[in-house]
Amino acid sequence: MKFYAELLIFVLLFLTNARILFTKRVRRDALVNLAPLTFILSVLILFAWNVDFFTLLCLFLSLIVLLSNFHALIRYTSRLYIDHYSNLMKAWAHFTNILSFAALIFTILCAPVELLPQKFGTTDTLYKYDGSFNTGFVPSDGFSKTTCFFHQFTKTQDIKNTENDYQTDNIIVFFPDKRGDTYAYEPYLHLLAAEGYTVYSADFYCNDCKWRHSIGDAKILRRFSMVLESYFYNQKFMAQREFYTFNSAKEINAVMDILKDDFNLSQKVFFVSDVMANTAIEDYFSQNPDKVAGTYNFDSILSYESKGYGCIEQTDPLLAAGLGLKKDRKFIKPKIMAQLTAKEAEKVFLQDLAVSENIEN
Repeated sequence: MKFYAELLIFVLLFLTNARILFTKRVRRDALVNLAPLTFILSVLILFAWNVDFFTLLCLFLSLIVLLSNFHALIRYTSRLYIDHYSNLMKAWAHFTNILSFAALIFTILCAPVELLPQKFGTTDTLYKYDGSFNTGFVPSDGFSKTTCFFHQFTKTQDIKNTENDYQTDNIIVFFPDKRGDTYAYEPYLHLLAAEGYTVYSADFYCNDCKWRHSIGDAKILRRFSMVLESYFYNQKFMAQREFYTFNSAKEINAVMDILKDDFNLSQKVFFVSDVMANTAIEDYFSQNPDKVAGTYNFDSILSYESKGYGCIEQTDPLLAAGLGLKKDRKFIKPKIMAQLTAKEAEKVFLQDLAVSENIEN
């Protein structure tokens, strides 16, 4: 959806200034209204899908087109007619059209790989929560601020593999790195659910758990700011591991509380994390062996080359290219990673089941 919204923005920008090519008679310049409309849409896209290179590109181009058409907007609102455009206006319009067309092509080339859950036979159900780590989380009523986006990935009921039915009752809880979010791992999470597991992942944006201690903690900026710091100052970024562990521990406790209170969790779960939460899940496992069957470090998988960033070969091809990786349209790596995780989870759950049976006997 984000990709198509960005394409719409660039097409509207192109049409806004392409109007100078079609002035054949005296008329009101109605198409100039596309300039403020496009700028408003660019702002809405930025808040809907957060800051990244392409949402910033949309905002930047729509702003310069809006400013360059400021006088045309005044003429239109004053009900004045036009019969020609100045040479300066024509030159600037051609320039912005070239930029818009180039942005359109670049966006298409760097488009994320379309993910169709129905092809995997899975479903992603989103639950929204309001609250904080200090006060707890309650389901959002639609009018309150959402501070937790809680995802549940499940295999479609009517195509579950009867040979692996024992897996459908087993739960995997995934803790994404903050350089990504649940969206950045969606191919992997859907494919893991396709293996027969119920998978949970949550994204928290709370005032009592700061990751950046700056404006970078805002929901629309957090991933972008963390990716920039990690990409350009990775040593400084990784030096804060203890701080990341402290914050991740808060999220783990909150996730387990939500699962217990709202999803009636009564059995052990299997933890998976990527880089930032690795130490925290190990600590929680050692302290709560009655709640967690085992843990798995997602970044330990050899085929996972974008450690900490998620499945960017599908979700963010531009960042993938910056790391020397190619777009993966066939989901080859996520399939491998999901299969390896499923095998590890199966082994842990079977061992835990054997131990429980021995105790009972």
